Amino acid sequence: MTFQNIIHVKIEHSEAINSKRDFLTTQASILKIAKATNKYKLLRIEELKLKEKLHRKMSEVKTDLTKLSATLPKVKVPEIIRTPEPKTQIEKRIKTVHAKHDTELESQLSEIQEQLRKLQAA
Repeated sequence: MTFQNIIHVKIEHSEAINSKRDFLTTQASILKIAKATNKYKLLRIEELKLKEKLHRKMSEVKTDLTKLSATLPKVKVPEIIRTPEPKTQIEKRIKTVHAKHDTELESQLSEIQEQLRKLQAA
């Protein structure tokens, strides 16, 4: 490199101080981010350990329930309770309930409208 290619840039003292302050602020921010990242990693590891422990406990409970259901005697359920009502009948019941409710609302609305007409006519 020759002396002819060297370029010098003059920086004011206040600009140098601001640049230094910005640089240090950026370094501090990076360190805070690194600290938060490390804390996140530790919390994530703890979370995974707890999830694994929960999974083991759930497996134990499932095994215990299976053993319990095998041990307990089977209950004979009456035929009436055993066969569920078909969905179409349930849907029909729901529709009739809704229809009754709608007709009641319509009758109340018509009564209110009639009273309003009487008040306006008087």
